[in-house]
Amino acid sequence: MRMWSVLFVLLTAFMLAAQEAEEPNFRDGFQKSCNAGIAEACAVLGDMYFKGEGGPVNTTKARTAYEKACGGGAAHGCNMRAFMWLKGIASKVDKKKAYEHFLDYCDDGNGESCLNLGLILTDGDGQSVDLKRAAEAFERACFNGSHDGCYRLAGMQMKGAGVAENKKKARENLQKACDWGNGDACGFLAFMWYNGEGGDLNKDKARIYNEKACGKQKSIACFNLGVYYYKGEEGSANKEQARKLFSRACELGNNDGCFLVGAMYFTGEGGPVDTEVAKKFVKKACTNKIEDACIFLKNNF
Repeated sequence: MRMWSVLFVLLTAFMLAAQEAEEPNFRDGFQKSCNAGIAEACAVLGDMYFKGEGGPVNTTKARTAYEKACGGGAAHGCNMRAFMWLKGIASKVDKKKAYEHFLDYCDDGNGESCLNLGLILTDGDGQSVDLKRAAEAFERACFNGSHDGCYRLAGMQMKGAGVAENKKKARENLQKACDWGNGDACGFLAFMWYNGEGGDLNKDKARIYNEKACGKQKSIACFNLGVYYYKGEEGSANKEQARKLFSRACELGNNDGCFLVGAMYFTGEGGPVDTEVAKKFVKKACTNKIEDACIFLKNNF
């Protein structure tokens, strides 16, 4: 039911904007819908101002939109209003007020607020660190649809932090988070399948979940996939693919990926030799403290 209401909000906002111009300003469309009393549109408008989508960032207007969204019953607006109090964004810092509101919203079944409550209790942000209560908050966040709540709960279950160590449950919660689009969870799940943590060992499933995480722009997953294809895990040797994946990992900030793709350009593994490109990649890795890259640079260029 909620999905249909959100689709209605989007359609209404676009139609209202289209009445004003051939190329609609979507921010204006959501503003019109918000002014018409559609709380979900106010929440989306707040996000647009907060993130700078459809125009410049304006946290004051974001706060106003979130307040109107919350007043109309849109839970995301309430959560973001409390977050702005917590961080002092377009308002005075009021950590106590933010905490109390997250607590209330979490009790009402708001997964976002349960997540923020867990983060406060994990980090000691205005409250004493309490890992047991943090784990409980993440569990409630996960139950109420927060993929990040499932991911963080799994991390605590892996370590036995604030909750009993249980790698099987950690794997189950990572699966939920990954299925709901959390790239970090997909990468962590790949690690568990690869090493047999919390269940069976299956390197092909590890590859599948690393592919999902790499598709979500997670550099370590792209790097791990590159290693998989380079080494020929499960008979899958493909150095051309490995070169592409190390390059992608490098683009996303993985410096080991920069070194390995540079070395492959130097040796001609997985494609043609190109010493200039090789030098560029290896130098980038060396600049970012990859010692083997610095040695390689010194010995070969």
